Amino acid sequence: NQRKMRSSRYFNAKMALWKDYLVFSADDALVNNVISVLEKKYPALSDSLPQLDKTAVVLNPPKVAELIKQAALDSFPAEQESLFRESVSRRMFPALDRIKKFSAVSVVWPSKAPSEKPSWEELTWRTQ
Repeated sequence: NQRKMRSSRYFNAKMALWKDYLVFSADDALVNNVISVLEKKYPALSDSLPQLDKTAVVLNPPKVAELIKQAALDSFPAEQESLFRESVSRRMFPALDRIKKFSAVSVVWPSKAPSEKPSWEELTWRTQ
C-alpha cells in the first residue's frame, strides 16, 4: 500500500477498544504502544512523576527537539525541497541541538486549594 500511496507518510490507521478505553491513531504502532501501557507492559509517564495529582505539565526538551527535527526532515524531502532542507539544517538544527542539552522539567500546581474566583496561580518548576 505504501508504494501505491507514493509517500513515506503512509500509515495504517487503527482503532482499538481496551476495557473502557477507545484508542485511535493514524499510526497503528501508537495504538499498540497505548495498549501496552494500559496492560502495564511498559511504564506510563505518570508512574515516574512525583505528586501526579499536582503535576500540570511535563516538558522534555531533548524529546521535543528531536520530534521537531524529524518533522522538519519529513516535511522537506531532500530530493524535492533541497533548498528548504539545507536552510533548516543550517539554521534550525543547531538551535535544536542546543535545546537538547536542557533537562526535563515539570510544572506543579500549588499545594493550597485554587481560588474560587478566576485568578493567577503560582506554579512551581521542577527538574526531573
